[in-house]
Amino acid sequence: MTQKRIRFLLIGTGAIGALVWIAVRVLLLDFDAAVISYGSKTVRTFNTIATAGLIVAALAVAGLIIVVFSQKKEAALKAGGKPAKKADQHYDGKDIVSKLDKLYETHTVYQKDIVEAKKMIDQIDGCIEDLLELQADNEFEILDKIEYSMRQAKMQILQNTKSIVNRITIEGDPQEITKRLNTNSEILKQVRGLLHETVNYLDSKSPSTRGDLDSMTKALQSLNNTIE
Repeated sequence: MTQKRIRFLLIGTGAIGALVWIAVRVLLLDFDAAVISYGSKTVRTFNTIATAGLIVAALAVAGLIIVVFSQKKEAALKAGGKPAKKADQHYDGKDIVSKLDKLYETHTVYQKDIVEAKKMIDQIDGCIEDLLELQADNEFEILDKIEYSMRQAKMQILQNTKSIVNRITIEGDPQEITKRLNTNSEILKQVRGLLHETVNYLDSKSPSTRGDLDSMTKALQSLNNTIE
């Protein structure tokens, strides 16, 4: 059960408990009349029900506070475990694409490589956007790990592309440029495979589907091994 569903269950349970308590209090607003109408034994039963409703509501509120606190603590731990990397102007996507565009005009012999390099940057951005859409509709913690790995994959692609920019600038070894492009292609292949397995996992409608979970986990490990 996801934390979102747990919160919904606690809120619903607390609301029901509170409504029961309010309903009984209203019913017994005129205590003497209630005793005359329903009898003392029934009134005592009503009081017991009201007390139980109040206890349920209080427990639900306490549980909700614990869940919210746990979520905040977990988020803080994640933030601490994965510190945000400082922006590096050398690996800024827009800056690299801009440099590729300039080289396209001045180093025509490398135009095919430049087009391929730019296309792969667009593709990794597209994969990350697709994953973010999946995250918006699904609350599975493993999606956060997948997003982190995909962003690391993008960083690796940008690093390789930066190397390509440098080599084209000095009209360096074409074989080394091809090697970097092939590495980026392999990373993209792993990212697409991971995205595909993620969709399969979510389509199963159950986080306990072992086969889909194993396939997605293996795809995630494979990507991490590729970008290490």
